[in-house]
Amino acid sequence: MVNLNNSKDKIKFNLFKIGLKESLKTLTTIITIFAVFSTLLFGCKPRTAVIEKPTEIIEEATEPATEEATTEGPTTETVEEETFKIEYPITVTDDIDKEVSLTEEPDKIISLAPGNTEILFTLGLGEKVVGVDNFSNYPEEAESIEKIGDAFNLNMEKIIELEPDLILTLKGNEEEINEFLNQGIAVYTLDANNMDNVLEDISEIGKLTNSFDRAKKLVSEMQEKIDEIKSLIADVSEEDKPKVFYMVGNEPIWSTGSGTFINDLIERANGINIVASDGLEGWLVYSLEKLIEHNPDVIIAPKSLAPTPETITNDERLSSIKAVLENRVVIVDDDPVQKIGPRIVEGFLQIAQALYPDIEF
Repeated sequence: MVNLNNSKDKIKFNLFKIGLKESLKTLTTIITIFAVFSTLLFGCKPRTAVIEKPTEIIEEATEPATEEATTEGPTTETVEEETFKIEYPITVTDDIDKEVSLTEEPDKIISLAPGNTEILFTLGLGEKVVGVDNFSNYPEEAESIEKIGDAFNLNMEKIIELEPDLILTLKGNEEEINEFLNQGIAVYTLDANNMDNVLEDISEIGKLTNSFDRAKKLVSEMQEKIDEIKSLIADVSEEDKPKVFYMVGNEPIWSTGSGTFINDLIERANGINIVASDGLEGWLVYSLEKLIEHNPDVIIAPKSLAPTPETITNDERLSSIKAVLENRVVIVDDDPVQKIGPRIVEGFLQIAQALYPDIEF
């Protein structure tokens, strides 16, 4: 049985808990190494952000393509995509309702969470990323970038040397974020609890980094795939929605309630999260008695907890649960489901497939 007391599970579990700093502190006696989406850096070269005017996105009209007729075939008209130019200084609002301002396009960016790193690379900004947290491992190029530690063990000397223009962090370390701001460094804080938030963050980061055209295209492609998955399960009635339990840990049993990204994925996939249905929020220890009482149709767990379904189905405590009896324990990949970035569409697909295996997605 996989146990949260081993280092790997601590790392994966903490990736869920970055937005709940105070709760994490109370759990340090259980989990001694929180390898989180590293969210805090400070002590960098001062840079003063001056807000001269609000964000402007100037649409540049492209010249219509010249139509040339030939004797060999029909006339072909080439339509060029619209392009957008960001004008600095620029100000956007992040997920904690804080204004983020830049006087010029950033040349050096630090990412303090794996999902943030994925967003930057997907927007074609990999060459500008000068520092990442210890757990940014995707894409492969991110592994060779300077590691600046995690939320509890930052390499401050290295951070100062890197002189970032912009830091992408996650909610949960407000004191350190204020320190960044005191140093004159622009900080964008992400706190995405659902897929809509992720799409919005990609657009705002695109504005800050003068990559709005790429961001717009990426968001459009992601939304199209999300809508396609939703359309395949749109006709599921309330009576046919499966009851779902997402298992984060098993000793003790941990799960996720409302207000979390996992809950959003389950509900969008037309499933009923039994923890949220109890009126519970966030990441929490869940009662074995309640789990047995709700008798979920499906149990989902990440590979970091359960490499195979047998990790759960062989647990005698769960032997009477419907999902175990009917072999509906599904193991999903950690990163697409738990690292909140462009691969959330893949994570959404895995959840939908777990709930509706008979549908061809």
